[in-house]
Amino acid sequence: MRSKRIGDKVKQLTLLNLGRHFDVDQIHWPELCTRIEELLSGQAALIPMELPHDVERHAQRITAQIVARQPAEERDAAPASDVQSVDVNSMNLVRPRSVGVEQAALWAMSQVNFHELLKGQDFTTPQRAAAVGGMVKDVQMPSAESSRALSPCYSPTALLKLSHKQPVVAHEASWLFRITPYIVFSATVLAVATVPLIAVHLPTSAIADAIVLVGLFAFARFFQALAAMDIGTAFGGMGLLAR
Repeated sequence: MRSKRIGDKVKQLTLLNLGRHFDVDQIHWPELCTRIEELLSGQAALIPMELPHDVERHAQRITAQIVARQPAEERDAAPASDVQSVDVNSMNLVRPRSVGVEQAALWAMSQVNFHELLKGQDFTTPQRAAAVGGMVKDVQMPSAESSRALSPCYSPTALLKLSHKQPVVAHEASWLFRITPYIVFSATVLAVATVPLIAVHLPTSAIADAIVLVGLFAFARFFQALAAMDIGTAFGGMGLLAR
């Protein structure tokens, strides 16, 4: 099936009817579809797919039937592939850096049999593709690993910057929405004060209890839920559920 817009409507066009009795097992259907798309587009995958012989044979046959059923103008409009062999040693490179870093990374992986190493570790095809993509990204951006660590004063500095920012409040928000950050902050500070981290005899030792600690966090969570529903939009509830 293929979707095609005709006028102001989108219709499903049948490219090929495979019939009821299809010889390929259902577990191989996603791989078969992916292989057919590769053959039709002429774009090979980053990691070649390992298909059974029967699946590959069916993919080639179905692709040939789809191409044969295409209109003549579509077949003529498809660019023909032009593959030529070139001796690299005979080339005069004017701009050597024009070679993509992705091709250089894939060539380096092929020299050390990186794909075979991943297969030996029982990596699946999606996992191998993700690993190769990560390696190519590291080769393309090597400075990401050599970047400096964050300064110890980063967190206080970030809090200081946030304290100078202008709060953004919806026009429909009531006073409940405006006081909720202060209530949450106060409940969090009071909860931390009830835990004897440095000293034992604290002013809040009389109320120090696990139930009180859970109650303070529940109190803050309750006002967060009220503030999320106060503005009257679905995004507030979605953000609350995401947290």
